Amino acid sequence: MAHNMRFNFDKSAFGRHESFGLRYGWLTKGFNAFQEDPSVFENEDATVILGVGKNMVKSIKNWLFSANLISREVNGICATDIGKLLFGKKGYDHYLENEGTIWLLHWLLATNAESSTVFYWFFNLFHRTEFKNDDILKSLEQFVESDLKANYSHNTLKQDIQILLRMYSHTRESGNNEHLKELDCPLSSLQLIAYYKDAKSYQSKIEKRDHIPLGIFGYALLDVFSAMNFKEIPLEKLIYNQDGYATIGSIFRLSENGFIYHVEKLMAAMPNVFEYSESSGLRQLYLLDEKISKYDLLKWHFDQ
Repeated sequence: MAHNMRFNFDKSAFGRHESFGLRYGWLTKGFNAFQEDPSVFENEDATVILGVGKNMVKSIKNWLFSANLISREVNGICATDIGKLLFGKKGYDHYLENEGTIWLLHWLLATNAESSTVFYWFFNLFHRTEFKNDDILKSLEQFVESDLKANYSHNTLKQDIQILLRMYSHTRESGNNEHLKELDCPLSSLQLIAYYKDAKSYQSKIEKRDHIPLGIFGYALLDVFSAMNFKEIPLEKLIYNQDGYATIGSIFRLSENGFIYHVEKLMAAMPNVFEYSESSGLRQLYLLDEKISKYDLLKWHFDQ
């Protein structure tokens, strides 16, 4: 079962990472061990099997849930379809060697409101493009208190923010000379958040981002069409967060021009799948091929 891309204010999760951000190799290692033995994370030998400490075992399990590679079903915890396609025995990219896999993992994290709430909140609901640590923490605390009506400690929320920023940000030194830190997390390579060391501030800019792989952009589009169960969606709903659904433009930090650029490229590469129309001030995207699935787009991406 896919995760629900619409925010459920009654279901949220914070502080389950054991203070460890996602690291290279963890998803592959954790998913393979889970497929061998679904009870591996409760196993007394889990630290030996996974080669990490006890808290890291819990963290790996958390990241598998957060990235929607495993999920809780009626009959227990199961591997998801996307988990099997990426990291199964015949998976597309066991070792995260394809940039598209990193973009896809970002999409999976930022759309999974129930299991990775802080990622969903930041990429869908926090709209400031420049901020400091205190700004983002205060905003998250206000959201939790007023919208979720939940009670999470200041330290828990602070740690979640620190983990998110550490996982995504790369450092820019003064003089605008870019210096990429050696980070364990693959998501920093997407450059969705920049840290300006001298100003001690962050930027998450809205840009054209024409390097986002087309197949992954198409996967995200079909994910939204499926979640909304529509055959036509106004462009604004795909670019800006509305109705509580995860939003492509917000998650990929895409400008309107960038979004339309990707749509047009996708229409040229896959005729008769999508159609874009603009008339009387109404901009709509249509799904013409009802048989195509997001997994077809994934196969198309990895087969290229």
